[in-house]
Amino acid sequence: MIKSLIREKKELHTTILVYQGEEIIPISSNNIALVGLEDGKVYLQSLNGKHYHVNQNIEQLAAILGSNFYRLNRQFIINRQCVDRVSYHFDRKLIAHPTFVFKEKLFVSKAKSREFLTWLESN
Repeated sequence: MIKSLIREKKELHTTILVYQGEEIIPISSNNIALVGLEDGKVYLQSLNGKHYHVNQNIEQLAAILGSNFYRLNRQFIINRQCVDRVSYHFDRKLIAHPTFVFKEKLFVSKAKSREFLTWLESN
């Protein structure tokens, strides 16, 4: 069990490298609010609202960010501390409402709804 925890701890990244022009900027996972996919490019939004492009795909980021993050759907991963509330949407889908202003609705499919609510409760 201890070996499993150590291995799990090693695999989780605490810093993600982001790219802005000629600069490479390390961003702590504690400062990531949301990871999104827009026009085929993956970006992250920091807690202070800045957007950064990353070289990893969304699947890779979902695997390395850890249990404080949840993959809502094919486009978004959200940090637990950034989920303000959740509401029901027709057809048993959920909408996660972030603590920050965001232009899109963050849908959770009906297939993932129960798992998402359990994640919210346990984190």
